Amino acid sequence: MADIRKDLKNILGIKIAMRDISTRSLTTGRAFPISFNLSGPNLEMLYQKANELIQRLEKEGWTQDLDTDSKMGLPELLIKPDRKAMAERRQH
Repeated sequence: MADIRKDLKNILGIKIAMRDISTRSLTTGRAFPISFNLSGPNLEMLYQKANELIQRLEKEGWTQDLDTDSKMGLPELLIKPDRKAMAERRQH
């Protein structure tokens, strides 16, 4: 992991945090030994950056069989519960 950290620290604008998920039984739900989690408020930008990362890693020859869980165009639903009304009805 030290070698990967050293190589990735030269990519401007990203923060790298790595852990060996195999020793902690933490997985992405998929059977891959490494995963990257991108987060932020702009889903279109995250999708673009994920694909840029995939292209860069493939070009460098560091990886193979890269994929993203991101699926653009899926409908979203935002639920804002009325907590006062829920408390009055004892809904938790």
